[in-house]
Amino acid sequence: LQNKNNNLFKKTSYYKFKEIADKQGLMPMIRPTHLKDIHINKIVPVSLVSNTKTLLCMDDDKAIYFQTDNNGFDNEVYKQKVDIILLGDSFAAGYCVQKKHRFNSQFKKKDLDIVNFGMGGNGPLLEFASLVEYEKLYNFDTIVLLFTPENDYENFEREIQNPVLKKYLDSDFRQNLITKNKEKDQLYKDYYKNKDRAFREFLRQYHLDLDLLKKKIRNIKHRIKTDSKLSSYKPETVNH
Repeated sequence: LQNKNNNLFKKTSYYKFKEIADKQGLMPMIRPTHLKDIHINKIVPVSLVSNTKTLLCMDDDKAIYFQTDNNGFDNEVYKQKVDIILLGDSFAAGYCVQKKHRFNSQFKKKDLDIVNFGMGGNGPLLEFASLVEYEKLYNFDTIVLLFTPENDYENFEREIQNPVLKKYLDSDFRQNLITKNKEKDQLYKDYYKNKDRAFREFLRQYHLDLDLLKKKIRNIKHRIKTDSKLSSYKPETVNH
């Protein structure tokens, strides 16, 4: 598979990210969803490492990065009074989009101040958790949710299996993440240094891309038409 896709011996994005991040003192982009099922007995983050220059992606070998705020979101300037709180996944976060084209800048052109809780990979439950945990920091008028039918139902089905995230269905539940920045940040740093990740990337580069193999198998077993995808979700998923 690696040879057929011209990926054999090629440097993977993990190594590219690590090389650039180390040279420029950046934190590579690690999504909250990468951690949600690893630390099920600890906290489940909904944002990134706080007050950190973060490498978002590579666009034709050009690094796109941003500076996270005190709570790990892409908001450069803190304002308590804002017009909009924006929720969503990579579309809201502006994944691999230059700063001037992301929502923060686009709303600013319309004289609207927003706080952006968008985060790549987050589904409806992680997005709701973001609002529950951090909305009290702001005085706002409107909540805008970018819902992505192509993956948000699937993301929700995965998220609701997490024992911590499932508790957010109780309106009184909080992790109190505002007070746990150091603990949250350390989870990301530990994940980044994890030796197992480097070993998996070594296999991917030189021998076998396990994710690619699993994807190929899934595609063979599940050839589902786009117009019938919603029918595959559990009724309780849509009802939630």
